[in-house]
Amino acid sequence: MTDTPLSTASDAQLRTALSTFLTQFTNPAFGAVPKREIELQVFHLMHEIGMIAPDASIYDVMTQLKVTRAKASQLRFDMEMRRIGDDKGALNLLVKEALCTTRFSKDGAYFVLEIENALVIAHLKEIVRSVGHISDTSFNPALVRLSHNAMIAVIEHLLTHDEQKIVQQALIQAGAPDTSLSGILTSAVTHLAQKAAGQAVGTALDHALKPLFDAAGTAITQTWAEIIPLRDGPLPPKAADRARPRR
Repeated sequence: MTDTPLSTASDAQLRTALSTFLTQFTNPAFGAVPKREIELQVFHLMHEIGMIAPDASIYDVMTQLKVTRAKASQLRFDMEMRRIGDDKGALNLLVKEALCTTRFSKDGAYFVLEIENALVIAHLKEIVRSVGHISDTSFNPALVRLSHNAMIAVIEHLLTHDEQKIVQQALIQAGAPDTSLSGILTSAVTHLAQKAAGQAVGTALDHALKPLFDAAGTAITQTWAEIIPLRDGPLPPKAADRARPRR
């Protein structure tokens, strides 16, 4: 373990982080905090002062702390759970980011995504369950298998009502059939899966999903026009493409 990251933290940051840690360590009394709680506090402190990078993988944590994968994953889960709690908006944002940045592969009728953050996996599985589908992590807890229909339902769930309208119009402009949002997403995701089937394993979905989650009408049309075969050539732009959701 190197002390190099400490050189990037200011004296004020170090004092604040250490003060917070010692306050928690001595509450309710010195030596009264359980070992598990101390480990979690130290783990959080190491993140605060930069000894563990914000984007550190589970493997990075394992090798740096010399612990098992299970313990590294549990420490990350506990820290994230305390930071986010039951904030559904923050959890949905993490799921969106995971779906956009995670590498995926195709396994028949399933998207297979590798997500290291156990809290994100737990929330994603809850979303899948709440929209009436089943996710599969039986082979590996970090690998999530979603059917096309489950992926479509998750995308629709993560969009607000205003965002859904923008996405619907933009995908129609890109060549999707003019039906319900579910029907449009079904067409879009089916073409995405077909395109992905011919690509190497480990392709990211960011180029396709990020415009959807951003509800960026023009970007959606431009991006998905390369994925969805146009029915009769490009359609004229609509005002809905330029609309933005009201926050």
